[in-house]
Amino acid sequence: MDNIAAARSRFALSPATRACFGSSGAVLLSLQRNRFYGLSLTDALILERLLHEGCASDHEPASVRQFLNAGLLVRFDADRPLPLPPPLRLESPLTAVQATQSPSAITALTLMHFAGACAWALWALKYSSLESTARSVRELRLSHAERRVDTTDKVADLISIFGQCRRLTFTARDRCLFHALALTRFLIHHDVPAVWVIGVRLRPWKAHSWAQYGPAVLDSTPEHVHEFLPILIS
Repeated sequence: MDNIAAARSRFALSPATRACFGSSGAVLLSLQRNRFYGLSLTDALILERLLHEGCASDHEPASVRQFLNAGLLVRFDADRPLPLPPPLRLESPLTAVQATQSPSAITALTLMHFAGACAWALWALKYSSLESTARSVRELRLSHAERRVDTTDKVADLISIFGQCRRLTFTARDRCLFHALALTRFLIHHDVPAVWVIGVRLRPWKAHSWAQYGPAVLDSTPEHVHEFLPILIS
């Protein structure tokens, strides 16, 4: 019976797993464990075949058992629809937002929003899972949906204000994840529906995070971001 059940099962990424495939392998991101997993080209091809064709038997490769044990893959009955991760779509072609030369004055309320965004991002990255953090970003953006700001000048002004506050408190060097998350939350509080992105480059391996509004990259350059495949968009 076990072999019959296995033959009728299919595999899917777990709901808290995201994947990027490339010509040299693949990267999996566990949103619950806050961890990347690098896959060789052989393992990436096995995983791709499993996700597209199903295929389950008592002769599963050891790598498949490792994916299952790590919670990256789950089994589903062949008669049930497979759960699909949210599609990763970013508007393109990418553009840049020029900082305002004469930004608005920094008010006490602005400083409070800046400090709150930074404190929340610091807490989230230290104590929370990426799954929970991404959900919080989506829920906050949804709560501000009716008051959204769509003017490029306003977005540029807010980015300049955030940059001024940031220069007084911390350096953005080698802190792209924290910076992007804090900036995203700061902008959403000001009714700009920014999104938080994590991208990966397979060879040479590197991960990067940035904030984006439509096609506009808010804290990086289109040339730099172009090197990375998005693995999480929230």
